[in-house]
Amino acid sequence: MITSSGEFAWDVFSLAEKNVQNCAGCGRCNKNLDGVCHIHDGMVELLDSIEKYDGFLFIAPVYMGFISSGLKNFLERFESVISQFKIKGKVLNLVLVGKWPIENSLGRIYSNKEPIEIIKKFFDYYAEIGKCRFNYVNFFQTTNMNMGEPGDTFVYDGGKLTEKIKNVVDSLNIALLG
Repeated sequence: MITSSGEFAWDVFSLAEKNVQNCAGCGRCNKNLDGVCHIHDGMVELLDSIEKYDGFLFIAPVYMGFISSGLKNFLERFESVISQFKIKGKVLNLVLVGKWPIENSLGRIYSNKEPIEIIKKFFDYYAEIGKCRFNYVNFFQTTNMNMGEPGDTFVYDGGKLTEKIKNVVDSLNIALLG
């Protein structure tokens, strides 16, 4: 969001640190006039603060040819915000991170090029429904994805990726401000 001094302020939400339950697919959020999901969990804090933001930056790993299940679940739960046009005119920015090239156990090499295009189409469609804009920022390639345990912070190439993403966020600040 833009502060009173004209600078950007960022709030960081780690989905791994929130207790976000799976979407039930019940459609109650679309049927309620207030667009509120009936599940009361870690998503409530995020949904309650959505309207104060000017835009969103999603940083997501690419697993098995699509965004992570955590982000996919978040977006399903975000449906109440999208269908009620609560982010109309705002920007959804996306940074993807993944191992590239990918080699399977038989030695076949795969690219993330096709999955990236599918993910971009998914976000384009999502933005169209919510009457907001989608901005694909970048794909950051890594050759080392230390998976660890679910919820762990990922380690990408000794922190180099974190620095690259910080530079992208800084450039978004400059581009959006001026």
